[in-house]
Amino acid sequence: MYPIFRHKPLLIALIGMWLGVSRLGCTPADQTPPEDDSFSRWDEALSGRIAYLSVGSRNAHGPADNLSLEISAQFVDFRNVEQATVRQSLGLWTPDETLPSDGCSLGLQPSPSGLETWSPSRVLLVDAGIIRVEGRGDLIELVPRRIPDLFPFLRGYTYGTGADEGPFYPCDSLLEIRGFGSDQVEPFSVMAHVPHPLAITHINELSVGSMTALELHGEQEGLLVRWTPALRQDSLQLTLEPDGRGAGVVLSCSAFDDGEFFLSEREVMAVMGSDSRGSFRLTAHRATMQPFPLAGFDTAEAVAYSEHSLILY
Repeated sequence: MYPIFRHKPLLIALIGMWLGVSRLGCTPADQTPPEDDSFSRWDEALSGRIAYLSVGSRNAHGPADNLSLEISAQFVDFRNVEQATVRQSLGLWTPDETLPSDGCSLGLQPSPSGLETWSPSRVLLVDAGIIRVEGRGDLIELVPRRIPDLFPFLRGYTYGTGADEGPFYPCDSLLEIRGFGSDQVEPFSVMAHVPHPLAITHINELSVGSMTALELHGEQEGLLVRWTPALRQDSLQLTLEPDGRGAGVVLSCSAFDDGEFFLSEREVMAVMGSDSRGSFRLTAHRATMQPFPLAGFDTAEAVAYSEHSLILY
């Protein structure tokens, strides 16, 4: 089971900050980072390759026919580190298919990995060439951008758009994501279905509206979460966790997309405990995941999602 991450992990946040700066005028590097001669001499059980594509919207309150989508891609070659740690640190979220149908599961969220955890690991973000995303006549082209040498264990290239730079598509659009390949990654093509935008409307009897934080009054006998159901039934997952405090208990739920789901008092108290002064993050994802074949990679997946995140205190 891979954790679900709402707030950006350190590595991907720093990469995102750099991408924002790079768009002001820097051009992508045209050379592959020099290979480390010892890069292939690692524990095979802690090594692998992941191709990860994501297309989605966050906290969308605008019209459903004008969604600004965030698009990102990572082609990860990792050595001597757990796959779950790689996914956590790079924000490679996927729907948790191990959750019980219309039910919940409690788990532990580990503390963010410190730099010492990564020694002597290596993570190479591979240049996959140009990537195009096309749907309903619109097209956006992503080019690989070299990341700075912030960490000794992380190097390579990344792809991405910001929340204000992605293409605009109506919900239920079917997008084709095409990779033209490089000397390290073969060409590929995969379809992604953009889910209907997800917006939590009420927590118990409190209206959410466009708020990003909501104060809960008094002791809670569970949380009744309401949202506007989609016309097409996608999978929907809810997560409740301590906000920004590292390790803690996480409640993950799989819900029918019918407009409401109840988190019991026992489940809520397992996360909130007696911490009446703390804040907690409730996140809902409506998502689809499409695996696709890509030679040389253990896993290749395209995730299309709509996310709504809310701070409770």
